[in-house]
Amino acid sequence: EASKNSEQKQDDQQLNASGEEVTPPASDEGQKLLEDKSVDEVVDEIEQHVATESEDEKEPETTETEEHIPVLSYKDMDLAALLAEAKQLLEKYPVNKIKTHLEEIKAAFDDKVRELTEKFKAEHPDVEDFELKIPEIREFKLLWKEYKSKWQAYRKAIQDKLEANLKKRQDLIEALKGTIDSTEYSFEERLKKFKEIQKQWRTAGSMPRNKYNDIWQTFKHHEERFYDLLDLDRDYRDKVFQENLEQKKAIIEHAKGLLNQDDIHHIFKELQALHKKWKEETGPVAKEYREKVWEEFKEVTKQIHDKRRDFYKKLKDQFAENLEKKQTLILKLKEVTSEIPQNHKDWQNKIKEVEKIREAFYQIGYVPKQNREEIWNEFKSTIKAFNKEKNHFYKSLKELQKENLEKKLGLIKIAEELKDSEEWETATQKFKEIQEEWKKIGHVPRKVSEKIWQQFRTACNHYFDRYYQHVRSEKNEEFDSFNKKKDYLNQLKEQFKEIDDKVNYTIDDIQAIIAKWKELGYVPDSKRYINAKFNKFINSLYDKLNIDKRELSFLKFKNTVDQYFEEGNYRKLDAEKRFVRQKVDSILKEIEQSENNMMFIKSNDKNNPFKKEAEKNVAKNLEILAFWKRKQQYLDSLNY
Repeated sequence: EASKNSEQKQDDQQLNASGEEVTPPASDEGQKLLEDKSVDEVVDEIEQHVATESEDEKEPETTETEEHIPVLSYKDMDLAALLAEAKQLLEKYPVNKIKTHLEEIKAAFDDKVRELTEKFKAEHPDVEDFELKIPEIREFKLLWKEYKSKWQAYRKAIQDKLEANLKKRQDLIEALKGTIDSTEYSFEERLKKFKEIQKQWRTAGSMPRNKYNDIWQTFKHHEERFYDLLDLDRDYRDKVFQENLEQKKAIIEHAKGLLNQDDIHHIFKELQALHKKWKEETGPVAKEYREKVWEEFKEVTKQIHDKRRDFYKKLKDQFAENLEKKQTLILKLKEVTSEIPQNHKDWQNKIKEVEKIREAFYQIGYVPKQNREEIWNEFKSTIKAFNKEKNHFYKSLKELQKENLEKKLGLIKIAEELKDSEEWETATQKFKEIQEEWKKIGHVPRKVSEKIWQQFRTACNHYFDRYYQHVRSEKNEEFDSFNKKKDYLNQLKEQFKEIDDKVNYTIDDIQAIIAKWKELGYVPDSKRYINAKFNKFINSLYDKLNIDKRELSFLKFKNTVDQYFEEGNYRKLDAEKRFVRQKVDSILKEIEQSENNMMFIKSNDKNNPFKKEAEKNVAKNLEILAFWKRKQQYLDSLNY
């Protein structure tokens, strides 16, 4: 198909100096070309080529430059465009000028129809005997029928013309024979008729290839007969023979010059042209030279043929080597593409690897013609399968990136809603969470990636700029609080330094001092030691009060844990909770043990010393338990 050939042409490039494709003839013709041949066999082969070229030769109809009709990229067109292009070509140009164009259009059209059919069958596997019903298909069939009809008419006209030219040449041969054999003409009349026949012969036009050599040989035979009659005017005959000999020698020298050239395609075309010129444009020579010059020309022809044969033999070997190289590359390509990447980075590396193999494949050049379609299809199908997997991955990736985009847009919405929040603790935690989530989401479409990142970062930066400004402000306030607390503690120490055994303050006074201390605010972490000093001072005040030891212990405990709570020192609060819980559990075990011991005392005597001691221990431990449970309840009341 033309479209496939076009693609394949990019793959295989073996051109001569003129930019024309060079490839050895295929199958039987190729085998014959590589065989050793005799001189006569070589010449016969050349003569057949000349006959073929003669039939296909175009007759000059005009001196104007022919309009160039470009061949478009038909495989990239849809059915409607292909139909329109075929219509305008058939309407505007003769069929012999657009044969290649229309055949490539048909190949592309058939490919499109096949693709549409396969697509429908893949989407509707249950439908049988399906045929596309598209108007363009029906119209194209009619158009193609019209083209074939015009082409057949053109070929018939050509054939009729060839037959007419053949008849004209046969008549000229008969006229020449009549001129030679007639006794009615004088020498001058016979020569005049001969020259007129030669003139008409040169313009008689092409003829069927199967008659070409016989007709020319017959004409040349009678032409030589005519010159043999010129004994009456030897000077004229010798002059003509000498001119013809010089022409033939010039042709031989030209042929010898071809042996020094490298463009085999050009050499062979030139050799055919020289044989055609020898046959059609040169006349007979003297008898003593006829065989000699012809044998010399045949020998040069044989040398050129051998040069061409050796070239194509070497080219055939090169093509076989190219085939092996391409088969190796295809195996490598299949191995490389057998493992399907799972992420973008691996896909990009795999694509580069495949592209490297493809470039190497294209650089190799032609393979034998009989293997070309197969090797190209195998290579192309492997690439196609790889591209299908690649497209599937990136289509899925595109969907995933679309989902990621929605998620990130959701995070941007949260960030923009919170960026002016003054719920510092809650908002800061939320911003940290959405920043971590942003990192985990993955890629979004590249065209919006930078835009949404800037949008998200702007909202985050806006909030944290405000947050750090707030923190700096709080730090300043905390240092102010520290200075105030330091002054207040010094003031308290001064106030209570004269107190002796006679205490003139109460628990309420101490609670008021503690309340005022709290009102002075937080201090920086590095200055929290001031709170420990204050607690020590308060405990010293408690110690001087005449109150129950357990109550005093609880007040000191409360003062300590309150300070932990104010500072947000939850680690120490948790440690206190664990310690109190363990203490409660330990006391409960002691009480349980004492009660068990009492069960083993059999005496009902209330004055039994062992029983009294056991009851005393239980009562004591119950009091201690109540004290520690009070601590436990207070810790539980602190909601943190």
